[in-house]
Amino acid sequence: ERAPTSVAYAETQSMYLVAYASDAAWLGRGDTRRAEGQGEEGDGHRGAGARYACNRSGEVIPWQVIADGITATQPYDVFMLRSLIVVPYFEKALYELPESELTVERLLALADEVETRVQ
Repeated sequence: ERAPTSVAYAETQSMYLVAYASDAAWLGRGDTRRAEGQGEEGDGHRGAGARYACNRSGEVIPWQVIADGITATQPYDVFMLRSLIVVPYFEKALYELPESELTVERLLALADEVETRVQ
């Protein structure tokens, strides 16, 4: 992170890179021509991301491994999204809190309340 990079921009970039690195198209079968019926299996085109996500022998991750990983983890993706959305909901509740209630104890309790409600 370098000035004048904003926190929001840095977080957006970070989330993009995390999503990109775990994207099935990047991991090995990102051949848009094949998806559109223009390319054929074994035509020598390994996919858009295959040049990056491969082992030392140049082999791409087998599609079934990628699909199994998505199937196993996708139901839990919502937990990560919920943990991200807790922050703006907490900020909203904080700004709506009367000034007379601004104590460390109340803020910690508010954070717990919001997290429990969202998740």
